[in-house]
Amino acid sequence: MTVQINVKDFPEHGITIIGPSHQDFDSLMISYLRRRPHLSASALKPFSIFITNNSDRIIVAYRLRWELTTAEGATITKTSAQASTWMLRDSAASKNKTLVDNEKSLIRPKTTLFFSLAANPEPLEDSDSSNAGLNIFLLPQKNVSPQQPQDSDQEALLKRLNDELRQYTSVTISIDGMFFDDGAFIGLDSTGYFNDIDAQINAERDVQRMIAGGKRLGKTDEQVFTDLGDLMRGPEVSIDINSTPADYYYYYKRMFVKSYLRNITPISRKRVIERLVHQSKTEPVKLHKL
Repeated sequence: MTVQINVKDFPEHGITIIGPSHQDFDSLMISYLRRRPHLSASALKPFSIFITNNSDRIIVAYRLRWELTTAEGATITKTSAQASTWMLRDSAASKNKTLVDNEKSLIRPKTTLFFSLAANPEPLEDSDSSNAGLNIFLLPQKNVSPQQPQDSDQEALLKRLNDELRQYTSVTISIDGMFFDDGAFIGLDSTGYFNDIDAQINAERDVQRMIAGGKRLGKTDEQVFTDLGDLMRGPEVSIDINSTPADYYYYYKRMFVKSYLRNITPISRKRVIERLVHQSKTEPVKLHKL
C-alpha cells in the first residue's frame, strides 16, 4: 500500500518541511546516509523528513505532531519534542555566544535537520554523530527494548517499521509549535505547547523568586527549604491536551520544587540556594505568538 505523506509547515516564517515527495528529499537523504552507509535510503524514506530553518533566528524549542491514518479512518498520533528553555528563561544567557555554541539541540539559522519515526533528530551540518542511530518511536506497543539497537539490528528494525507502515494510507507531519530565540512562536498549537513552555518558565522563575524573597527577609537556608516543602502539600495536578494555563503552571511549579528538594543535604543546601537566588535575577524572553 502506498503511503501518502502530507506536511504542514510555515514557509512564510522560513520553516520548511521536506517530505519524501519533495524534489530536494533524495539529495538530503544521500547527505544524511554518508555517515551510515549500512542503512538503506529506500527503507528510511517512507517515514522520514527534513526540516530547514531558512530564517535568521535560532529555533530553541519545538514539538512535531505525526498523525498516521489507516484505510478504515483510524488515526494514531505521535509527538516528538525538544526544548532548550534556558534560552527563553534567561535573556542575557541567550546572547552568550559560548553557551549557545555549546547547546547541541538548537536548530540554527540556515541549517537542515533530519527527523524520522525511527531515528533521533540530527543536523546534516554537524560532523558529530554521537546522537546518530535508530530508536523505537513508531511502535512502542511491540515490547521492543528501549535501548538503542546496534548497527546490526538497524536494518531489521527498518524492515519491521516498513511492514507496520503498510497498514497506513497517509501520514501527516505538522509543526505543532516552535519557539525562536526572540520568544516568537509559530505552530498549530493543537497540544497546548505554547502554554506548556510559558508555564515552565513562569513556574521556575516564581519558585526562584520566592527563595530569593525568603533570604531577603532574613530566613535561614533551612527555613527557605521548609517553605518549599509546604508548596508540595497542595493537590497534585496532571496535564493533558485539555489542561488550562493554570494547570500547566501548578504542575511545573511542583515539579521544580520537587527537583530542588531532591537529595538536598545541609552541605549542598547553601550552594543550591545561592544558585537559585542568582537565577531569580534573570529576565525571561517575552513569549509571543506570530
